[in-house]
Amino acid sequence: MANIDSLGIRHHSRVAHEISWSIKSPVVPSLSGGRFPSLTLVRPSSAATSAGSRLVLRVWAVDIELTNGQNSPIWIGSVVEESLYHPLALLTLVSTQPDVNAPRQVLAGAVGGGRLVLRTMGMAGAEWDGRVLLAREND
Repeated sequence: MANIDSLGIRHHSRVAHEISWSIKSPVVPSLSGGRFPSLTLVRPSSAATSAGSRLVLRVWAVDIELTNGQNSPIWIGSVVEESLYHPLALLTLVSTQPDVNAPRQVLAGAVGGGRLVLRTMGMAGAEWDGRVLLAREND
């Protein structure tokens, strides 16, 4: 897996929100199964049309492990693009963009050894093409 620092990604703790980089707004909390993410990473969006936006990756540990000679924990995650809008000098509004495929593609390009697979359940729709990124930590 690629080094987080080399990808330009910053760790965002839900306790310490002050970080020194261009996008200083804290990440809005998101829950999965009533739990906060185990890890939240933020990266300024590199798309030319996305000035004032960022990619937010949140991952949660699940209570399941794969066993195939060794135990491997399973993590689930979500990656979204958030747009930052500044209507007033001291006010920043954050809006999650509906396109979930483009942020996933950016993450897939940054993660070495990951692969996109189509979910077999009919959950795809107008905003999601039905593919998920599967990745594992290199030993």
